[in-house]
Amino acid sequence: MKKTRKLSRKKEQNSEDEEDLEHLQSELRSHPEYTRVMDKLQQAKHEKLSRVQQWRDQERQSIQDWFIAQRKQAWDEFYYARLRIRAEMVQAIQAKMIRLHEETIASKQGGLSEDDADRDLTYARQPYHTHNTPHLEYSDHESKSTSDTVEEFDVYGYEEDRCQWNDRTKIP
Repeated sequence: MKKTRKLSRKKEQNSEDEEDLEHLQSELRSHPEYTRVMDKLQQAKHEKLSRVQQWRDQERQSIQDWFIAQRKQAWDEFYYARLRIRAEMVQAIQAKMIRLHEETIASKQGGLSEDDADRDLTYARQPYHTHNTPHLEYSDHESKSTSDTVEEFDVYGYEEDRCQWNDRTKIP
């Protein structure tokens, strides 16, 4: 019995304590200083939560930006490498086309390429020197001639009527 009394007293005391606590809480809630401090705490809590949320958003955004930058860098490297290879291929094809064009011209010219023909023309335009003078056999008549102009010299050794010998030739 003593035990039951003690238990009942404890229950009563607990219920009284709970009532007192509720009463105190209701009084505190109605107290202006308490409400002001609680509002301040709530505001600080919301500010901190908003800062944490902003930090998380910025972190996510920076990670996304980093991945986008990595993707763009990889694409740029691929794109510019592709452009470089394309330019090299175009140059190689153009060189082959030029070579084929020169070969077709060479086959039409009888085996001479354009460069060879240009070289030969340049060489032919130069005055004759001993190393590039063609071997010509001159007749005695031409080698003993003292005339400087075509009018003074008759190649055939005839007069205009070609019936008589020219006096200059002195050949009967």
